[in-house]
Amino acid sequence: MAALIRFKEANPTAWALLGVMSMLDGESIPEEILTTDAEEVELANYPPNLAVYLKARKEVMEAFPITRDELSSSLRIRCDIQDMVRNALDDASFRDVFNAATRLQHAVWPFIDSENLNRTDRFETAKCFQPHISRLRSALESRGVGKLQPTLLLADLFNESSWTYQLQGTSDGLRLGDEYAVLAQEVVETSENKHDDDFRSQLLADSYRFQGIIGSYQNTGKAVPCTKKWVDRLYERIEKYQSKQDIDTMPIAWNEYGRALMRLPDKKEAMSYWERASIFISDRTKAGELPFPYPWFHRALINAFDGKQDLAESIILPILEERENKLGKDDVDTYETGMILTCMGHIRRAQGHLHASHMFNKRAASVVPSATGESSLASLTAYYRLAVDKFALGKFNRAHKLLQKVLDGVGDDSHFKAIAARANWKMGRTVGRESGDDDEQAKIFLDQAMKLRHELVPDDKREEENLKDIDWDSLVFYLFR
Repeated sequence: MAALIRFKEANPTAWALLGVMSMLDGESIPEEILTTDAEEVELANYPPNLAVYLKARKEVMEAFPITRDELSSSLRIRCDIQDMVRNALDDASFRDVFNAATRLQHAVWPFIDSENLNRTDRFETAKCFQPHISRLRSALESRGVGKLQPTLLLADLFNESSWTYQLQGTSDGLRLGDEYAVLAQEVVETSENKHDDDFRSQLLADSYRFQGIIGSYQNTGKAVPCTKKWVDRLYERIEKYQSKQDIDTMPIAWNEYGRALMRLPDKKEAMSYWERASIFISDRTKAGELPFPYPWFHRALINAFDGKQDLAESIILPILEERENKLGKDDVDTYETGMILTCMGHIRRAQGHLHASHMFNKRAASVVPSATGESSLASLTAYYRLAVDKFALGKFNRAHKLLQKVLDGVGDDSHFKAIAARANWKMGRTVGRESGDDDEQAKIFLDQAMKLRHELVPDDKREEENLKDIDWDSLVFYLFR
């Protein structure tokens, strides 16, 4: 500790840099974070430009075991050094350094808007920065939100982290996404900064947004109320600020509120919001631009499940063709194309066109994982739909491999019990057909499927041999069927 104090007194600029580094993920700190908009940082002695930064970096690297990767332009610092630096800070200094690190990270974060919401390049950049947000969270929780009183920029980053984790579509991702959205709300509501009403209102709206979306995925009590709060906040903000971003976001909010309503379920009201969103988006989409497609996707999916396959096709096929013409046949630059392909697979199968269904589902099972990752719920849905087609085509070995991916992906998460039940049932049927006489192995899967089914619908007394695909599909939330 004495050595740290001597270094601080002799090298105040290098000490400020070291302090910021202590708040970030020491495995790999991009120098882009440390230098972008550095002149805006309100931290005494922090290097305001590149020349001063390079001098401070040299002093830090000479005094401590810090290494630099020239290829990635990043620094690596040991955790024990970071701990010592943070422990040397009093409460006021800790707050100043923490807020400086937050501001620097905020300057380089790829923030979402109505146009890049589901772009994979934005998502990949966000994933690279996410470890630093996680370290900021750890530092915050070590002192407490109320005591630290962090800058509101932290809530902005936490909301963005919530969306990043939600896009992963995994059990852990959804859990962490909800935690970050809740923390963002706590940062805003406990902040002593009551002056920037516009920013505070935006942050709360986004917190409700992500809590509601994740609630829809997990089927928690947050889905409808939080998404409704988001919609209401947007109405208030549009009336007060007339922000183009809020206006462009409104149909996205209607879309998500429609999905939340399906958890009740209130299909009629959900469809009304999706139809409203479709009209609004169509009116504002310029020639040559692609519309935000999910209101059409949801309407088509619901109509397909209601037996209105031709209507479903008329809704979603033009959207897909427009995307294919502009982005190419199997676009992986967004998450949206793969989801639409899965929807078209549903429609073709319901129309009785097995080979056409197989073609769409095969494309989806390639496109969706490339965009969202192999363990996302969207990928697991694509794998399952393709497995069903493979089974129908007698390709049992391939169906087995796809179903194993689904089972590995959902694990024993209680939120996805219906998905696990259906996958176990189809796996049991597949193993039985695949091996011919291996009834014992098939029985293990079928027994597990029925165990889960009885937990979900205890009043259904039908035997396993009397159940069909539709009986298992009906257990699963429409989005993941």
